[in-house]
Amino acid sequence: MRPSHLLPAILVVCCQAMHAQQPMAIPPALDLDTFDLVVDEHVHQFYPGINTDTYGASAEYLGPTLIMHTGDSARIRLHNELSTITNMHWHGLHVPGEHDGGPPREVLPGETWMAEYEVRNPAGTYWYHPHPHELTVEQANRGIAGFILVKDDAEAALDLPRTYGVDDFPVVVQDRKFNSSGNFILYPYGDSVLVNGTPHAYVECPAQVVRLRLLNGSNARIYALGLDNGMPMQVIAGDGGLLAAPVATDRLWLSNGERAEVLLDLSGLEGTVSCS
Repeated sequence: MRPSHLLPAILVVCCQAMHAQQPMAIPPALDLDTFDLVVDEHVHQFYPGINTDTYGASAEYLGPTLIMHTGDSARIRLHNELSTITNMHWHGLHVPGEHDGGPPREVLPGETWMAEYEVRNPAGTYWYHPHPHELTVEQANRGIAGFILVKDDAEAALDLPRTYGVDDFPVVVQDRKFNSSGNFILYPYGDSVLVNGTPHAYVECPAQVVRLRLLNGSNARIYALGLDNGMPMQVIAGDGGLLAAPVATDRLWLSNGERAEVLLDLSGLEGTVSCS
């Protein structure tokens, strides 16, 4: 099944929130010498009055956005407060094997693991998630994941939106399935679409060019992303960083774990709404 969805769910350009919609959560952005990620158990309400057992990385569901700089050293301390093993994988980054966080790396309950590596990738959108053997799906499904934004001088020299959470938005699309008690079911495909962990999400955007950093964080679904009014978007980056030139499209296919950056020109759209 290859469903089509709105970007990110609803774009609201300088107007009030719509009934029954929820503001899209935007994870905090951290630009630090050393990051601390505490992986533990939580209870989160995706829907009012319904409690869901989740995992998180220094959050109830999903984790902070880690900002890194090409050529710098990244240092991340992973604190495992779960009752089972975990680890952390830096998806898309060129990382030495001992710090990659693949299945051989086991961080036991109560342990802390320090990952340290040079940031070799160009500017782009990457992400982190656990990768322990046979536990990856469960732990990522329950909420351990987050964005990594790499910055460099070449990207900084371009005329691009880059004010995080104002005109530059991280957008992870996930399908999730809930049982009658409100907890996640791992399989089959989910019947609820969450955007940054928010069901029925909308985001208020300035009436200008905005940048969406898109991630398909689903376990199995592939998405065709676009706006229901057919408005084109400019694809400026993929998994490996910035493209040589923008590519215009009205639908963007993203497979599992794939990222892309797009620009939307919302100039002159004050007070208008684009809905699914």
